[in-house]
Amino acid sequence: MTKKTNKVIVFDFPGHPFQYELSEKLSLFDNLNIYHLYNAKQLGPKSSFKKKNNLNVIQVNKSFSKNFYFRFFDEIFYSFLICFQIIKIKPNSIISSNCPLIPQFFIYLLCNALNVKFIFWLQDIISIAAKEILKKQKNFFQKIVSSVFFKIEFFILRNSNHVITISDDFNRILIEHGVKNDNITCIPNWAPLKDIPQKKKINSFSTKYNLENSFNILYSGTLGFKHNPDVIIELSKFMINNKINAKIVMISEGPAIEYLKSESKKNDLQNIIFLPFQDFNIFPDVLASADISLVMLEKSAGQFSVPSKLLSILCSGRIPLVYVSKNNLSARIVTDHECGFSVDSNKELNEMVQSIYQNFSNYQYIAENARSYAEKNFDIDVISEKFRKIIL
Repeated sequence: MTKKTNKVIVFDFPGHPFQYELSEKLSLFDNLNIYHLYNAKQLGPKSSFKKKNNLNVIQVNKSFSKNFYFRFFDEIFYSFLICFQIIKIKPNSIISSNCPLIPQFFIYLLCNALNVKFIFWLQDIISIAAKEILKKQKNFFQKIVSSVFFKIEFFILRNSNHVITISDDFNRILIEHGVKNDNITCIPNWAPLKDIPQKKKINSFSTKYNLENSFNILYSGTLGFKHNPDVIIELSKFMINNKINAKIVMISEGPAIEYLKSESKKNDLQNIIFLPFQDFNIFPDVLASADISLVMLEKSAGQFSVPSKLLSILCSGRIPLVYVSKNNLSARIVTDHECGFSVDSNKELNEMVQSIYQNFSNYQYIAENARSYAEKNFDIDVISEKFRKIIL
């Protein structure tokens, strides 16, 4: 008697590498047929997608307006696009990650109607993030929109078949708002270890952009205003004033980067280099070009967002410098395992950069600890087995 094959959709809206690694691994289980869906038009670094046995990669593409009000209609339209794919595939279960709230709501409703197991893979508590952003913008509809988003998000969370969180910090917030404890599993994020080996600093990427012989402070990944881009301007000025002969390498795209370019030009900050997102195939070389790798997140965002770029940095065996709230998981990882430095202010960040620059050889143990942490904690066999148990 043949085993029943379960069709599983793994929907990762931005197309991140580690979610795709999970899909690859799940597809190797005998009774799972995986459909990996993502939006290729969503800004951000992408994985190298390949079709394999029991693994189908499908793009569900739609550009989203930066205007808050137009985006609402974009999300409504995208809801129909993603729901059409779900109806077409007829899955037994769906894991939905990083999805905007309105499409997530429609996905949940459709899964409920079709008796499809809905697993909410919670990467950010979007309603709390939206509240903070709208508050800063002094948006007229801030209270109404925040309230609606909160009600939608926690309705989905309370009624999902299962919720996967990336930090125990999230668990406490969810339980406080009515999500059952036995319906939550915490599986911390990881980075694809096999795809990010330690590489030498002198490589094809660093030589192409004249980074092979300079001291490089790298920021690679999505940069939004919640990451507080002014930190980069202040660091650049500090380096110039203190004769730190180093380059700040910004590999990102979007409005926050355009803002930085404008400020950099205005202040004649020639130590900042701007590059677009790089192909994931050369990502190990990109990370290897760094002497210090930056992770930034505005303090008010600390409770609802865990920057996953830290995890890739740990794989690369470079020194992470983490500017986030002290109670954020990223800060705790680098502090507890001595695999990076957590700073709490612009002043601390600047002084830490100066200290590493002046005493670089004394800090190499941090880079070694970083790679060691990744090897101990990013075992995809162990991680995929946790997901398989939840799916089945």
